[in-house]
Amino acid sequence: MFEEAKNAGIDVNVNKAVVKCKVFEDNEGAAEIATVHKFRPRTKHIHLKYHHFREHVNSGLVWIVKVATDEQLADMFTKPLGLALFRKHGKGIMGW
Repeated sequence: MFEEAKNAGIDVNVNKAVVKCKVFEDNEGAAEIATVHKFRPRTKHIHLKYHHFREHVNSGLVWIVKVATDEQLADMFTKPLGLALFRKHGKGIMGW
């Protein structure tokens, strides 16, 4: 379709969409591994896909956003919570 327009003399400027993503993280160690290119004895086994993720963080396509532990909505699915915090996260997920 674009080739036909170009052949007809129409200037077609097609830009690829750039998707940027925020990752909300409450674990400081995970955030550091994602941002700092430094190997330690405990991190040398990390799979290649995590190094690929780090490249996206360094290029600015992915942002690591620090979130306080009590504000991390995903904890509702991964940790046993008290009733008050469970309700707070439930309302946050539902958008209430």
